Amino acid sequence: MKQLSKTERQRREYNKYSGFMSIKKNYENLLEKSMNDVNKLENVNRVESVNKEILVNRLESFHREFLTNNRNVKKRCGIRLVDDNIYERRWIDDYNKLKIKLKKMC
Repeated sequence: MKQLSKTERQRREYNKYSGFMSIKKNYENLLEKSMNDVNKLENVNRVESVNKEILVNRLESFHREFLTNNRNVKKRCGIRLVDDNIYERRWIDDYNKLKIKLKKMC
């Protein structure tokens, strides 16, 4: 294994940190969007099944977008792809909860 200089180590750590912050920002944005969609659905008493399907599809597209973005950020920032951070685990939990909530409403 190559021994890195102090500057190289700092650069590597900064890249990982910036990648982590990018994942965090993406998590917060997509979670807010998906929660807004679910809240809109809860506020409406009678919603057509077409609108429900659209919301379910939007939630799934947010999920794919989040996972794709994370993979790209990890590659760009030198983070191992198998390393999950707290926001990835939270996203999966929140996604599953929202998906169950939407299915109960349908």
